[in-house]
Amino acid sequence: RWYLKHLALALRSYELEKINEFDGIVCISDDDAKSFRQLGCRRKIGSIPFGIDLKPLPETQGEPNSLFHIGSMDWRPNQESIQWFLDKVWPSVHKELPQLRFYAAGRKMPEEMSRTQREGVVIVGEVPDAAEFIASKQINIVPLLSGSGIRIKIIEAMSLGKAVIATTIGASGITYTEGRDLLIADTPDEFVAQLKRLVDNPQYCTAVGNNARKLVENEYSQQALAKKLTAFYETLLQ
Repeated sequence: RWYLKHLALALRSYELEKINEFDGIVCISDDDAKSFRQLGCRRKIGSIPFGIDLKPLPETQGEPNSLFHIGSMDWRPNQESIQWFLDKVWPSVHKELPQLRFYAAGRKMPEEMSRTQREGVVIVGEVPDAAEFIASKQINIVPLLSGSGIRIKIIEAMSLGKAVIATTIGASGITYTEGRDLLIADTPDEFVAQLKRLVDNPQYCTAVGNNARKLVENEYSQQALAKKLTAFYETLLQ
C-alpha cells in the first residue's frame, strides 16, 4: 500500500509538471476541462467527447414495458448502482407499475447478483451483441451513484432512439435538456415518477427517444466531433 501510494504521488507530480508543456489539451467533458484548469493548466483546453458510429434506428421500439441496464459489471460503480436499484427502487417500481420487467446485462456479472430472484427482474449477464440487446428493449435505466467521465452506454442507447432515465451523476458530461432528451431521477420516488411519465404516455416515450437520437447525431457522432477537433487544431495553429 505504501509503495502504490508513493507511485501515485510520483505520477501525479510528473503529470502536473508536464501539463503546461503541450500546445493544447482535449478533454472528454467540461468537468474534466475545469479540473485541468484548477490543477494549474495554462494551455488552451478543449472539451470534445468521444464519438460513436451511428447505427440505423431499430425498426421496432423494443419489448413493451421493458427496462434495461447494460454495462461492465466488474466496475464497482455499476455493481453498486444496480444493487441500489434492486434494493431501494425496484420494490416501489414493481408495486406501482407491476407490468414492467427489468433486464440487467453486462459482462462479469457477480455471482450473487446472478442468483437474484425478484419478481419482474431478469439477470441476463453478458450478451453477444450490445446494440442488439439495447434495440430489443424500451427504456434505459442508469442509476449510477458514483463515477466520472461520460457513460458510453447512455450515448449508445440514445443513438438507438431509447428513452433514458439516469441519475445526475450518471448523466454528467452529457449535453442534454432534461425532459426532452433524457430524464433525471436521483431517488426511488423520482424513478417511479419518471417511469410513470414514460409508461403512461407512449408517445412521449417515443419523442424522448427520437430527441435523444438527434442529440447524438449533432453532438456525439464521429462526423460531428471530427469537425470540432479540426476546429480546435486550427485555433492552435493560429
